[in-house]
Amino acid sequence: MIFQAKRDLYFAYGSNMSSRRLLARVPSARALGMARLDGFIWCCNKLGKDGSGKANLMQQEAAQVYGVLYEIKSKQWKQLDRLETGYQRIEIEVELEGEKRTAWSYQSRLITANPPTPEYLSFVIDGLIEHKLPMAYVSELRREAGL
Repeated sequence: MIFQAKRDLYFAYGSNMSSRRLLARVPSARALGMARLDGFIWCCNKLGKDGSGKANLMQQEAAQVYGVLYEIKSKQWKQLDRLETGYQRIEIEVELEGEKRTAWSYQSRLITANPPTPEYLSFVIDGLIEHKLPMAYVSELRREAGL
């Protein structure tokens, strides 16, 4: 019998959409594809350790956030939680290829008006392009981030 580690679903909507970035942090990550979270908007208003803005989720009816659904080994959540300082892990329901899936993501109550750094935004843009998120959504995020 082959032992397989338990894997959980993670919805990335900020810099962790970039496979390059997430794999450097959580080597077990495996992208499943683009997913949609209803009832939230994407903001870049989370106060980062460096004082700049980072991606965040804010509840809002009739809104949608697109991101990437990943599988990660359950034992790697502690590592990701340590890296995602200032966020709380939340359980959400996303849609992947027409199917509802329960996943984990991050949300913060530490809010700032400071803009994100160009380096941070480059990871977000890399993830948007890599996973072929809808162009209208990419344009909306670029506008939100001030690009």
